[in-house]
Amino acid sequence: MSVADRFIAMVCEQTRTNRNEVSGATLLSDLKIDSLSFMDLVMRLEEAEGVVLSDKEVDNILEATYLSEIVSVFEVARRRQDQVT
Repeated sequence: MSVADRFIAMVCEQTRTNRNEVSGATLLSDLKIDSLSFMDLVMRLEEAEGVVLSDKEVDNILEATYLSEIVSVFEVARRRQDQVT
C-alpha cells in the first residue's frame, strides 16, 4: 500500500468519510478534523511508515493545505530514512 493510500484510508476512517470523496487534492480544511485528531493521524502514519519526522517536516505538515502535501512530506522522510539505514 502506498503512503497516499494508507493516509487516505486513515483519514477516511477517522472522519467517517467515503473513500471516493477523499484524494490527494482534498483540502485539509474540508475534512472538518480538529488539530488533536489531525496530529494523531500524522503520528499513526509516522508509525505505520516506520519514520521519524524532523522538526522541519512537521512544520511542513502543519503548513500543508492539501493531503498530497502531507503525503509528499512522508515520501521524502521515507527516502531519507532509507538512505540512513
